[in-house]
Amino acid sequence: MNSITGILFGPQAALFAELFSTRVRYSGVTVSYQVGALFGGALAPIIATALYGMTQTSSLITVYMVAISVISLLCFLGLSETHRRNLAEEDHETTPHRATEPAPGV
Repeated sequence: MNSITGILFGPQAALFAELFSTRVRYSGVTVSYQVGALFGGALAPIIATALYGMTQTSSLITVYMVAISVISLLCFLGLSETHRRNLAEEDHETTPHRATEPAPGV
């Protein structure tokens, strides 16, 4: 089981890091990972329990898991390729230019 976890989380860390420029990378990765863990880790068991309580079978849980998997696949396919993206240029473009002279009256 640990080898499967490594196969999942190894590429995921690289993918998350490439989604954000270096200026906001830590915050972007942290927020997206934690929000995903909240919805996937906290709400999924509650929803699965409610679905099981409605039918006393796991058929609706299966439909729910397939639907969530399809949504995840569509989100993954919607990501843009970052292979040739220069993160240093992005940071330079988004960094506000600082005045070289002091403000008047200072």
